[in-house]
Amino acid sequence: LDVHSGQLKWYYQEVKHDVWDYDSAYEALLFKKDGKDLLVHLSKSGFVFVLDKNNGDIENIWRLSETINFAKDIDKKTGELGVSFTPNKLFALTVQGYSGVEQLSGGTFVGAGRHGVRDLIDAVATYNATSQLTFILNVDWGNQENFTSLVNGASIKAKWDGAAAYANYQANDQWRLSVRAEYFDDKDGYRTGVIQKWKEGTLTLAYLPTKFIELRGEARYDKSDSGAFVKNSTFLSGVPGVGVSDNQTSIGVEAVYKF
Repeated sequence: LDVHSGQLKWYYQEVKHDVWDYDSAYEALLFKKDGKDLLVHLSKSGFVFVLDKNNGDIENIWRLSETINFAKDIDKKTGELGVSFTPNKLFALTVQGYSGVEQLSGGTFVGAGRHGVRDLIDAVATYNATSQLTFILNVDWGNQENFTSLVNGASIKAKWDGAAAYANYQANDQWRLSVRAEYFDDKDGYRTGVIQKWKEGTLTLAYLPTKFIELRGEARYDKSDSGAFVKNSTFLSGVPGVGVSDNQTSIGVEAVYKF
């Protein structure tokens, strides 16, 4: 807090989405290092946090205890919290949580412009049905503060969520088949620029003539509940609804060299 005005200058949440009651109950210590004013704090989470006293930027994070089991680790640069659960060789679950200030519009220097807190949770579940067949489910939830509404121009908290399901079949050392289906709900148009519910399906066939080269053929179909895809050059006229379509089909060929 600013001691003169009482206004909030910065804040930092040590444990995002805290459902374990790991509150920050202990004193914070202030010290100087290499000319910087720093704040060090340890909490019930079992992690030690070192922050810049003037702006709350992360300087360092480390484990105070080696018996922590609620989180795999906390990223020292972003404060990202990760949880991993692997009960056996067949199944694995990883959940990542991120919260931090993001820049929404530009300025004349880094840090200028409009900002807002962005929260994101990403969960990935993997099931190895056989040595050749793998299923993956990826689910995301996110929101962004201070986004200018595409509907009325007001400042809102934009929200989005999505899910993707994959099936990968490795027929042999040379041939691989993958099927993917995705669903994305861009409730306020922040991620894609269009308020839409977007679905897609992709079929990929891969061939490896050598262990260094992979050739891929891919077919994809996209479908939206809004005219989100450019259909032809009449789109450049700027007339709403002209030159756009609610679906799109793509076919691609790729060559990848692996070092």
